[in-house]
Amino acid sequence: MVATGLRVFATLLLPLMLTACAGNPRATLGGGNSQALPAGLTDESVALLLDKSSRQLSVYREGELYRRYPVNLGRRPSGAKRFQGDMRTPEGLYRISSKKPHHRWAYFLAIDYPNRSDHKRYKRLLEEERVPILGGKALAIGSGLGLHGSDSAHDGDTDWTRGCVALSNSDITELHELVEAGTPVLFRR
Repeated sequence: MVATGLRVFATLLLPLMLTACAGNPRATLGGGNSQALPAGLTDESVALLLDKSSRQLSVYREGELYRRYPVNLGRRPSGAKRFQGDMRTPEGLYRISSKKPHHRWAYFLAIDYPNRSDHKRYKRLLEEERVPILGGKALAIGSGLGLHGSDSAHDGDTDWTRGCVALSNSDITELHELVEAGTPVLFRR
């Protein structure tokens, strides 16, 4: 009976207590690896996995889960980004292309959207006439996406971005220290 109680404590409560001690009550420490990193990314020193359905960003170090952060997505989070203004967060494999301080959101970690797969999808959508026409021109594929902090008006559970991934300012500050340009980020449903 005592052994069962200790196992429950070690499995459930200890990680939560350690997280609170780490100074970031929103981030969770690695432990249960419910969001497995695909084999192709396990060799990376640091890799990110964004699970859109659970609205969680997982940080892996040397293939092991290190941290997990809650996130907010684009206003229309379902499906891959198709064109500028569709309010969707991309899906696929990207890399952090730059890291910059931001006056409103602490930091902005740009991703290399659009990549080759995005251009192929966009071209197919153009051919199928599924890209809206505005002023006689098809909407562009879009650009300028990344991971960033959140101002206090948007800190919460509602998806609100135009396609970016938003974290709390304390979480993006921590993430900024963990990643470098070139870090892979897998965005999946």
